[in-house]
Amino acid sequence: MDLDPGELDGPRAYRLLTGAVVPRPIAWVSTVDAAGRPNLAPFSYFAPVCARPMTLLFCPVLGPPGRPKKDTLRNIEAVPEFVVNIAGFGQVGAVDRSAAPVPPGESEFALAGVTPAPSRRVRPPRVAEAGVAFECRLRQIVAVEAGAGPPDLRAGAPDPRIDQPDLLAGAPDPRTGQPDLRAAGAPDRYVAGGAGPAAGGPDARAPGGGWVVLGTVVAITVRDELVDPDTREVDLARLDPVARVGGAGYLRAAAAPAG
Repeated sequence: MDLDPGELDGPRAYRLLTGAVVPRPIAWVSTVDAAGRPNLAPFSYFAPVCARPMTLLFCPVLGPPGRPKKDTLRNIEAVPEFVVNIAGFGQVGAVDRSAAPVPPGESEFALAGVTPAPSRRVRPPRVAEAGVAFECRLRQIVAVEAGAGPPDLRAGAPDPRIDQPDLLAGAPDPRTGQPDLRAAGAPDRYVAGGAGPAAGGPDARAPGGGWVVLGTVVAITVRDELVDPDTREVDLARLDPVARVGGAGYLRAAAAPAG
């Protein structure tokens, strides 16, 4: 099957992309607004860029009319600092709750039930319960403009190449974006989310596009038991990170820790 991404509307493009690029690590990003009020939100369009200078990126996407920019991005534009927290699988419920849309200025720390802890070099707090926290200063924001697809697909007309459940055996169902992880023998590693807008894919009114936010890491906090003091290698099983898969699903990125 050959597909032209320009011919897919937003929800179908989202389901195909996020159902195929898996698992994706989660940047649990904390920021503050100009008044110092904290915000916390997860982003699975996230990656390291380079180690020297240590640089991370994450990507907020463009929202629907009326609230096109996420609070995280607005905060970073006002206060150019942020913390990328790495959540463990035991915090998946808190991560999902922090994705829920709330009014600007309302604390997702309280909504998620996690503790804000003072950072060492930046103003936004870190998540005390996170295994690793990267304190970052903004390096650059790159805007990605949206491209328009054909009018019939933008209006939501079914695409017969995408709206079928059996494109590839064992692949995510493109209608839902959910992989069949239970059939793959991983019932203890998969959790279905649902608090945030990703539960149903992007808002159909959202025009697409977004931003790439690059930050230079200026301080790191790691729980002592997670890192080798000599090699500085992180114990993956002890970190037990959570990742995103298609739709609103979360996946344990490592085997469950012993004991």
